[in-house]
Formats: sequence, structure tokens, C-alpha cells
Amino acid sequence: MSRKRSSTFGELNCLKKSKILFNSTNVTPPVTPEKNRIINFDIKPDEDKSAVKKLFTTPPPTPTKRKSDVYSQVKAIFSRGHKHRIDDSRCLVGREHEGSYINNFIKSSISDNTCNCLYIAGPPGCGKTAQLELSLGQMSNKHGQIHLNSHTCKVVNINCMVLMNPKDIFSQICRELGEQRDLHEALAGGIKSYSSVMVILDEIDYLLTRDQEVLFKLFKLSDPHFSSRFSTKLVMIGISNSLDLTTNLLSKLERNQLNPKSVSFKPYTFEKMRSIVTEKLKQLVELEKENLDESFVPIVNSSAILLCCKKVSSSTGDLRRCFDVLYKSIELLEQELKAKMDDTSRYGLVDAPKVSISHIAKVCNLSYGNSILSKLNYLQQIIIIYLFRFEGEEDSSMTINAFYDYYKNKEFGTKKIVKVKRSEFLEILTNLESISLLTLTPNKSIGMRQIQTNVDYSDFKKSIAQVDYLKNLLH
Repeated sequence: MSRKRSSTFGELNCLKKSKILFNSTNVTPPVTPEKNRIINFDIKPDEDKSAVKKLFTTPPPTPTKRKSDVYSQVKAIFSRGHKHRIDDSRCLVGREHEGSYINNFIKSSISDNTCNCLYIAGPPGCGKTAQLELSLGQMSNKHGQIHLNSHTCKVVNINCMVLMNPKDIFSQICRELGEQRDLHEALAGGIKSYSSVMVILDEIDYLLTRDQEVLFKLFKLSDPHFSSRFSTKLVMIGISNSLDLTTNLLSKLERNQLNPKSVSFKPYTFEKMRSIVTEKLKQLVELEKENLDESFVPIVNSSAILLCCKKVSSSTGDLRRCFDVLYKSIELLEQELKAKMDDTSRYGLVDAPKVSISHIAKVCNLSYGNSILSKLNYLQQIIIIYLFRFEGEEDSSMTINAFYDYYKNKEFGTKKIVKVKRSEFLEILTNLESISLLTLTPNKSIGMRQIQTNVDYSDFKKSIAQVDYLKNLLH
């Protein structure tokens, strides 16, 4: 009995305590105890509080990216797609005349708010697109608009190579402008708030048709005489890789009272190539001009630059090829240094080992020599053999017509060579030109174009050394 009372008393006692603990009216909410974290900011200079000083006065270190070595920096400026430096000249080095012409055309067309057309022609790698990008890059904003004399021009870029049909160019222009209307109707009625639209047509050669209807219509829409008919003016800039097309097309346009402006880009000469390469390399040392001679050129020896530019200018005049050779030469130098366990990151622009003539020569031999020659097919090899034979036997200039007659009628050895038709013959010449083994000079008539070989005789001889029949034909 006593145990039961004792148990009941204990339960009642716990219940009372529970009510007291959970009665919010009687108890203050619990507070988390605080430690003494008061910090004295009034630190005297003579007190040893270095840890506190470091904690509250030194900012956390910012992680730094490892700076790329000098060879990577130089390779970057010679890599394809590298943007040209923008300066006040607004012209590429070596393209001052052409650049000024393009800049003035763009400014006057927009400022005068008139329709206009410019035709830019030249072989690949001569700076046509690069100069136009530089000109537009300085004038246009991030939205692709140019503002001049209270006029706003929208810039549209189209590569004609991607079009399935030349006639699709008109609908493609409208799509780029966000227009549902026909191009003529849109220009007449006005396109948004634009005073004019500038359409850049790269690879305009792909718009060629048998009757030239597409090109004629484009040139007509952008002719200045149409300015009064359009609320939004059309300014067209066409870029072509063929100087031949320029001569033929412009004469036809003139006969139809259409007179677009034109500018031609010739292949880079050796002097211009050297000037461009030197200028690019000197850009890297601009921050160190106080300590360096103005004539100092980093990473690539002057004699190596000379050889590279002479080699490329004599074959294609394509500046991109020149940059490719320099890029690969720098890679070759890097490989040599790494093979010697030499850490390239320890070098600066001044003390870094330089690309030499031997590096350039090795890369050129790989680019222009046996590596390409060994991949030629039988028909291409035969054509090159005939080129060498023609040069050695004929006094006349080597036009396509003269060379084809020689090829068709001349036989060597006892085994008769199967000759290709003229159309296939022209295709082979075009393919050889595309890989820089020969150059076809511009002329209105295809048959009168001059052929210049860029193949080294000894290199070609080595490439066919294992084929007795071809080797005998060459002699």
C-alpha cells in the first residue's frame, strides 16, 4: 500500500514540474549562452597582435591563373581566327589603300542615306574579309548597328556558300532582318527604324547562274538610282575570290547601266608579308618598349621571317599560309626544347630561344614538299610531269590552251598515256592550284590564263622515285 502511494506521489510531482516547464506565461524562453567573443580593435602598435592584424587587415588571396608561356602567346597571334588589333588607322598593315576605300564607302553610304554597292575581289588569304571585319568592327555596336549623322544602319552577314539555291538569297536576307515581306516590298515600306541595311555577301561567286539573274537583281536593288523609291536603303558589299569574275561581271553590269564600285585585293607581296609578321610580333613587346630596342623582334629570327615570307609569297601570296608556317615552326621549336627537358615557361620575350631558318625550312618542306606530293594521284602526277617537260622544251608562254595542246599531242616513251578530256584537264589544274602546287594568273579567258608551277623539281623527283614509269617520263 505504501509503495503504491509513493508511486502516485512521484507521478503527481513530475506532472506538476511538467506544467511549470511548459507554461510559457510563467517561464522566460531559454537563451543560448554566449561566449566572450569581444575583440579589441584598438590595437597598439607595440602590442604583439599579429594574428589579429592578419585576420582583419589582410584580404584573402585571389587565386591567380598561371600565365601562358611566351610561345603560347606568339602562337595565339598566328592562329586562324585571331582578331586583328584595332587601332586608329582602321586598316590592316599592307592594306592601307584598300582599307581606306572600304571605310569611305561605308561612311558615305550611311551618312548620305543612299543605296550603294561595293564589289570586293581577290584570291583567298589576301585580307578581304579581315579588312571588312576590321572596318565594321570599329563602326558598329554590339547589336550590329552603325549610327552616323542621325542615320541608323543594320548590318547583316551572309555566306552564300550555305545556300541550297542562289535564288534563296532574297528570302535569306529577309529572314536575317526578321521580315516576312518580299525584300523589295520591305525596303519600299521601311524596315523597322533603320535608315538603311548593309548586306555583306561573302563568297558571292556562289550566286552565279547561267543568266546572272540573281546578281543583276541584287545589284539593281542596291543601285543609287533606287534610293528615292526605298524608305530603307540597301547597301550591298559582295566579296569574291575571283578576279576573273570581277572583270566579266562588271562589264556586263555596265552594259545594263549598273555601275557598282569595286576594289581589288592583290596577293600579298613578300615585303608586305614581312611587314605584317614583324608588326604582329612587335605588338607583344609594346609594354616593354622602354627597355628594348625598337628593332627588336621576339621569338622568330629576322632571317627566318624573310625565308617564310619569300617562300609563301612566291607560291600563293596567301597570308594565312604564312601564319600557318610560323605557327608550326614555333611548335617545332617547342618540341625540341621539351626533348631537352627545357622548361619553356621560364623564358620571357627577350631571352626565349628563337625560331631559326632551319625550323622554317623543315616546315616548308613538309607543307610544300613530299608530304603533299606523295598524296597526288596518277593523273595529277602526269600533269606535273608534262608541266616540267613543257617548261624545258617550249619557248612560248604556258597558257592553259598552249599547255593542253602540248599535253594532248605529245607522247613520251613506248607506253601510250591515256589523256583526259579538256573538262577533266581543267579540273585537275584547279585541284593542283587549290593545294598551291601551281598558280593560274587571272585572265578574262580561261584558256589564256598563265600557268606557273610552284613544285620543286627535286622534291617531285623524290616523290616518284619508286615508280619507274613516271621517273622515266620525267627525264
